[in-house]
Amino acid sequence: MLVTYAQNGRNEDAVRVFREMKVQGRDVSLVALSGFFTACANLGAVAEGRQGHGLAVVGGLQLDSVLGSSIMNFYFKVGLVEEALVVFGNMVVRDMVTWNLVVAGYVWFGMVEKALE
Repeated sequence: MLVTYAQNGRNEDAVRVFREMKVQGRDVSLVALSGFFTACANLGAVAEGRQGHGLAVVGGLQLDSVLGSSIMNFYFKVGLVEEALVVFGNMVVRDMVTWNLVVAGYVWFGMVEKALE
């Protein structure tokens, strides 16, 4: 449900469902967490997104391509470039998707020279 809300622009509902899941003690899947980061990025909800990142770290989730790129995308969209790069540096595997996200993030913020490196 959370992912469907995020995919359909119902970002507040996605964040609400995430909060309810945590209050109820439910485990959150990687797919749901990815949808949560999308909703937070769309809302500019920095505190909530950081909280989700913290939960992923405390929960011992590995920063694979899916989770890592979701968190990176969130940080880039809310203008926290350095945080996105820290996530990238901590990823288990860096693939074409994550490298492209870094380049796009640099370009988005006018850091063309960094993107070319």
